[in-house]
Amino acid sequence: IALLLRGQQPPDPENGWSAFHAMASGPGTAPGLKLASPGPRVAQILKKVGFDSYFEIHPDVEAAVAAF
Repeated sequence: IALLLRGQQPPDPENGWSAFHAMASGPGTAPGLKLASPGPRVAQILKKVGFDSYFEIHPDVEAAVAAF
């Protein structure tokens, strides 16, 4: 999703492991993907699976909106 929002082509899943390795390098945050005050469990899971690098995470809605 992050690559698509940046106008880039995502890796082809038909390429097997190379597609997963390309995703593992991480595209960084995508413009417009912001999370406001995810609960502790959600934040922990996002961090554990490495998705926290795809979102701008803000402490509250006001901070997320101000970041646009």
